[in-house]
Parts: sequence; C-alpha cells; structure tokens
Amino acid sequence: MSLEEKFSKLSVDDAPSVVSTVKSEGVEKSGLAANASVLAARCGSNDDNEAIAAMKTVKALAEEVPVSQVFLKESLGACLEQANSKSSDVKNAAKEAAFAICDNINPFAMKSLLPIIFAELPVEKKWPIRELALQCVARF
Repeated sequence: MSLEEKFSKLSVDDAPSVVSTVKSEGVEKSGLAANASVLAARCGSNDDNEAIAAMKTVKALAEEVPVSQVFLKESLGACLEQANSKSSDVKNAAKEAAFAICDNINPFAMKSLLPIIFAELPVEKKWPIRELALQCVARF
C-alpha cells in the first residue's frame, strides 16, 4: 500500500508502518515527499481521530527517520494551530508532535522552522497557540 493510500485513511496504528515504509524506500520513492502536504492537512483536520493519527505519524517520523525532517516542517504550523483544540487528546498530540519536530531537527535546518513558529506569535492568535510556539523556540 502506498503512502498516499495510507494517508487517505490514516489511523493511529498506521504510524509504525509509515515509518518502516519511509525507512526502507526513502522519502522520494515512498511518496512522503509528494504527500507531505496531505499529512500536514490531516494534522490540521477538524476530526479529532484523523488529526491525532496524523500527528502521531509526524511524531514517529520526526523521531525515527531523520531524512524526513525537510518534509515534516510543513506539519509544524498545523500542529501549533491544534494547540487551541477543545479536545485534550488533540492538544497533547499536537504538543508532542511539535516538540518532536523541534527536538529532532538538524541544527543547520533549525532556522527554517523559525518563520513557521513566528507566524503563530501575533497577538491575534489564541494564547495556547502562542504559548506552544514559544515553547518550541525554547526547545532549540
């Protein structure tokens, strides 16, 4: 099953299979490079189960597949936005995924995350979003 098919019906249990696919085939051949925006959109989903599954997948990829960092930064903005969710499970998954991205980013690529984080800091954003964004800056 391709990553595109897995992302279309993503569940929490799919994270290990996605990680193993990307590890064995690489980011291009596995389809992660082409479908990174789909994963980011799933992270920002209004459906709690879909968002949690996507953020668990992002967390697993960030921790276990260093070569996927370039493509996971797209998901950081959606994870930060989910800090304002009504569901505590979604908030916790968003925090874990955002921290996993920030903790595992290559030090030379760290500055590529800053525009995404700074975009979440204006006063117009809700305070939980800004708080998580500032916590991400502190992780560097």
